[in-house]
Amino acid sequence: MRRSTIYPISAGDTLTLEIIVENPTSQPKTLLQVIDHLPDGFGKPAKRSIELIPPQDSYSWIYSTDSTQRGIYHWSKVDLRTATPLGLFWSSRHRVAKAKAIDSLAE
Repeated sequence: MRRSTIYPISAGDTLTLEIIVENPTSQPKTLLQVIDHLPDGFGKPAKRSIELIPPQDSYSWIYSTDSTQRGIYHWSKVDLRTATPLGLFWSSRHRVAKAKAIDSLAE
């Protein structure tokens, strides 16, 4: 799991984020949920369900969020959950995908 470059924004702009989930194995990965734990200035954690990532492939999740105040935000926690194979229980893993977002005063 990795995160694409985050470009600085001005106050009131929308921040666009991208997380890339890779499957380096020879087996498909199914029924995944990715949760990006955003800092307080960006609201609630962002969530995405992924039905399938084929073997030796990746899934690119691009989403946007609005900031509520200016500042420099650091976060790194991303959860990867699955209920495979039977869907009875969740298995969760914490992953590190460091992020730094800069929300500055518009010029």
